[in-house]
Amino acid sequence: MPGHLFICKCDITKIACDAWLLPTYAEKTIDLTWHNQCLEQLGACDGSLDAFDVGPDFGDQQKTALPKHWPEHPEYPMPILTVIGSKVKQDIQWYIDSVKQFLDAYSRQPSCFLSYRHRPLLAIPLIGVGKGGAGDRVAGIIDELLSFAQDTANERNVDIVLSVFDSIHYTVCQKHRKNLDEQRNFWSEISEQQRAYADNIINFARRGELVLFLGAGVSAGAGLPSWGQLLTHLTEKSGISEEQHKSLSGFNFLDQAEILKRELAKNNIDMNQEIVALLGAKQLYSLTHALISNWPVNEAVTQNYDTMYENACRDSKQPLSVIPYTFDENSDKWLLKMHGCITQPDDIVLSRSDYLDYDYTRSALSGIVQALLVTKHMLFLGFSLTDDHFIQLIFDVHKAVKGMVKSTGHKFGTVLTVLQCDLQQELWSGELDFISAGEPNAEFSAAINTHDIILDYITCRTHTSHRYLFRREFETLMAEEDIQLRDELRRVYEKLNTNTDSNAIADFKEYLQSLGFIDDD
Repeated sequence: MPGHLFICKCDITKIACDAWLLPTYAEKTIDLTWHNQCLEQLGACDGSLDAFDVGPDFGDQQKTALPKHWPEHPEYPMPILTVIGSKVKQDIQWYIDSVKQFLDAYSRQPSCFLSYRHRPLLAIPLIGVGKGGAGDRVAGIIDELLSFAQDTANERNVDIVLSVFDSIHYTVCQKHRKNLDEQRNFWSEISEQQRAYADNIINFARRGELVLFLGAGVSAGAGLPSWGQLLTHLTEKSGISEEQHKSLSGFNFLDQAEILKRELAKNNIDMNQEIVALLGAKQLYSLTHALISNWPVNEAVTQNYDTMYENACRDSKQPLSVIPYTFDENSDKWLLKMHGCITQPDDIVLSRSDYLDYDYTRSALSGIVQALLVTKHMLFLGFSLTDDHFIQLIFDVHKAVKGMVKSTGHKFGTVLTVLQCDLQQELWSGELDFISAGEPNAEFSAAINTHDIILDYITCRTHTSHRYLFRREFETLMAEEDIQLRDELRRVYEKLNTNTDSNAIADFKEYLQSLGFIDDD
């Protein structure tokens, strides 16, 4: 299976990957823009390069430097210091060579932060367009970088995520990738059947009918534990005997959590605070979070306690309200947290008693989810469909609208699974559709990659913005029909009397501005 190029609107310092390109420029310092937890631990937040193995030729022919002391089992993605700016004007290939040297440096000292992936995931920014000095050639940078990154991912058997922070640059990257797809076939790894199911999800998203349900598997992509792993951690903290530990495994997860809650309390340890300490330590988010945060989806539901999706949405410039905790009056986007949040430790739902109290304290939240199941199409990501509470919600909805389900074949949603499970699909055949990234006997890590590529395909195809249309610096990347449309719209505008009080003309002008038009264009 060849490597793949992902494109995300995200913060490169926060995405969970194996290594990332840490930019430095002509002055050879580390800008505050790139500071994160890892650089704090390396002692590199003062702008100096002392934490990196910088040789005498660094900045000239040698453009990269690795950290001086990097552990075999790192807690963070490895930063590779890379020169991407110069005091003199450089051609585009100079910038592409910086990325090549970054990849060469990783090959010399590979680091594995994401042990579950089939291939290393390496993150690069859209180089040269900020302080790098090539902002006037951004179209050429995008064109060369996309082709180079995809070819290199194939040749080196790595995955590359291009982190783009500027909204218009992100739109142009996705648009250009769509234009190149016919000849490049960027998503060759996914089958026709997988693509057909993904196209169905894309249609729901474009019509505003898609809602997301995020399970623990989404956050596991950034190193957070599954429910079972969380209980294992709590068991170790409780200090129970080995014999009790063996007995504990005979109980289901809810009762295990109830027992551990009481055992921890005997040692003056609050279970919810322990969960907060474990989950709140990581400030990264997964590739899945970075991809889906850019989808045109306003509603999402999760039973996860972490804040990774919220952070990814904020970094993609799509802030959201978090129900039932915060409200953003400037955003239509929201996330419903069914089982609490690490920002509100007392609300965390994990034990049997927590679940028994749920209907008394948060039945309104369940009602919102049930309404979404009836009125929207729910895409389940990283969710095992084994939670008794959620199963009850779907069962109640099915009973309430069974006539509609029977007469129309209506499905409440689609489940994207890593490996196909025929029995699970049969169990839920009346309520849910399934997209599987891999066959039942496929290698799990390889199926994870395919899973991410399906999400990347949806990300690109649901992004329909045309904010670049009147931006002259991107004309070389535009299709001929886009240029013709732009010129026709400009001619129509020039014939209008824009000083009138006409609402229609004002609306037309506002629409042109959404395409990048300005009066002196």
